[in-house]
Amino acid sequence: MIRRKNVVIKDFDEKAMYCPSCLSKLEAKGYFQYNDVCGSSIGSTKWMCPSKGFLNPKTGKFEQCLCNKYETFWNDDGDFFSGRAYRWYEKGYTKIEFIHGPDTYAAFNSFAKDVEVSIYGKNLKRKIYLHPALCLWVLRPFIEFQYKSNPMGDILKRTWKIQFLKKSSGMQGYCVLWVNPFRMIKFCIKNFNREIEHYKKHPDNKYAIQTLYREFEEEKWDKRWWRKVVRVYQHLFYFQLRKKIQKKNEKLLNK
Repeated sequence: MIRRKNVVIKDFDEKAMYCPSCLSKLEAKGYFQYNDVCGSSIGSTKWMCPSKGFLNPKTGKFEQCLCNKYETFWNDDGDFFSGRAYRWYEKGYTKIEFIHGPDTYAAFNSFAKDVEVSIYGKNLKRKIYLHPALCLWVLRPFIEFQYKSNPMGDILKRTWKIQFLKKSSGMQGYCVLWVNPFRMIKFCIKNFNREIEHYKKHPDNKYAIQTLYREFEEEKWDKRWWRKVVRVYQHLFYFQLRKKIQKKNEKLLNK
């Protein structure tokens, strides 16, 4: 794990993004199209680093900016693009190591840099596995860390929670996340009540009716005992509402 240090930029501009290699302010250099994870084509400004090199504070030597060397650029969100760098990866020649280490390529002061820490936890400790003897070898506990960041990649807060793994049938080891059934009962009832409140505010809304209808419908494949407890709660306290929702859903289908 690499311990992240806060990055300080001189003459900082809140509206600008900065190179993760030499900290130069990125400049707009045209326009390009790229595909997102869903395959949709998205247009963006092409942001590039104008610096040819920089003085490395660690070595005291003038070095070529890695972004310039690998012909990298960023989109409006600060996401990294570089076909040449990926070709080098495939050949196994080198890895680009920016200020926060490998695989931390998002531009500073960008949405992508925040995501890099808060969601993906790049180069940060994410889990500590504990011995299954603590749960009598039935479950394996582990500590999961979560981070809150800002567009500069600074860690504002670190929280943790204990999770559990259980053995999966047909597979070796502890490999399936186990969730406390009482927590699931609480979550499902809370979500169900939220859907009811939404329906009360919009009683003729198609989405509200169909969502509640799915909540009331019992899935035959679901044999989990905590799910049956939730069903009993729904049918016992909202029996009349269930009938009303079924009639409304039939009308929607017959239209």
